[in-house]
Amino acid sequence: MASASSAATSASGPWFGHSGGFPGYVTRTATIPTQDLTISILTNDNEGLADGWTDGAVHILQSFAKNGAPTGELAEWSGRWWVGPWGAFDLLPMADKVLVAAPGRANPVAGASEIEMTGRDEGLIALAGSFANYREPVRLERAEDGSIAAIHLGAMRLQPEDAIISEFAPRER
Repeated sequence: MASASSAATSASGPWFGHSGGFPGYVTRTATIPTQDLTISILTNDNEGLADGWTDGAVHILQSFAKNGAPTGELAEWSGRWWVGPWGAFDLLPMADKVLVAAPGRANPVAGASEIEMTGRDEGLIALAGSFANYREPVRLERAEDGSIAAIHLGAMRLQPEDAIISEFAPRER
């Protein structure tokens, strides 16, 4: 399979990459020198989505480069959270806010809602698209041990994957 090199400039500075493959595999590598990072994606499928996944990873890294690391206790506002069988959201804490990313999109952070913190376990949706929950409250629901059991995002209750699996697992009669 032919391979190609490319170069581009993004919000985090210049980057360059290379694609390639072998029968049954597709690869893509992107290097972002200003962040001292290289990403390589290898798929075991001629039709693999190495290009899209690499681009998505670059966009996420660009968001972190632009916003910075989370401050204080904000770091616990993270992880993949599920809305029943309808899909997942990734919470990405950055600087003094939390992005609500859509992991199923080619660019998970494009149009991401932003949560502005109003307390340790509370916030408001400060930035949202037209079908999102602008200015609605967000709060953490804690278990007895202090861990995060669920996240209330507007009218949605987001849960960890294991809670969703057990909710929809076949039950004995």
